[in-house]
Amino acid sequence: MISSISLGHLNLRACGEDLVISYLAIFDVDNTLISLDESIDFDGLLIRAFQEMHVEIPSQMKRDTLWRAGKDHANLLKEWGVDDPRQFWEIFDRLDFDARSEAVKAKKIVLFPDALATLASLKESRFVRLAVHTNSPSILARFQLEHFGLIQFFDYVLALDVAGYDQSRAKPEPWGIQHIQSVMKRKFNTEFSRATVFVGDSEIDMLAASNAGIPGIKIAREAVSKKESKAFDVVTSLSCITPLYIDGILRHFHGQIYEGKKRKRV
Repeated sequence: MISSISLGHLNLRACGEDLVISYLAIFDVDNTLISLDESIDFDGLLIRAFQEMHVEIPSQMKRDTLWRAGKDHANLLKEWGVDDPRQFWEIFDRLDFDARSEAVKAKKIVLFPDALATLASLKESRFVRLAVHTNSPSILARFQLEHFGLIQFFDYVLALDVAGYDQSRAKPEPWGIQHIQSVMKRKFNTEFSRATVFVGDSEIDMLAASNAGIPGIKIAREAVSKKESKAFDVVTSLSCITPLYIDGILRHFHGQIYEGKKRKRV
């Protein structure tokens, strides 16, 4: 027997005792769930990686483009004299892991106070599946998630070196989000293509969401205008991310797409 359950704007179906979970919330990690608080000098790590590769260090302007390069990262590195981009990222990842391990031990990297309660509430609601999408290597991502007690909340973790996810597919490319949707569909026999939100702190996160055709929710702990961001919505706390909020965002997002298509046909 299938019945309808209404929770505010939520419309979920129940078959016996099992709820059909309708939503997928994908979370970034760094500066979304945990606070790095400028404890890691990522540009400095890039410089050290170039030095270990014995190549001339590109200008800061050029280095900044590398974070947003996605599938073009290898071409950029080769232009700058790096013959083996994979080796370059292996060096960077080693330096990053060492730096973060020390920062965690020194309590310079900490959990945001709203992270545990938000994830626990979403998990316990039974209305939302949870996943991680990070550009960090898997060993580092799992180290942080386990250290801060977050791994228990997630149904899937996508990090570099998992399931073919590499720098050419890294955010802001849409591959990771689409891969997570596919994995979750197989795992839970639920279609999430129109029921996914991505929660992150950076414009790279928001671009990835936009490129994948889903709403990006930016965590800006100091309020900013949406006009300054590619985000579909901006919130100042993770505690805003509830099942009701996710439902409203998705309805608004897909309603806008529908209206836009109607206008194009006129």
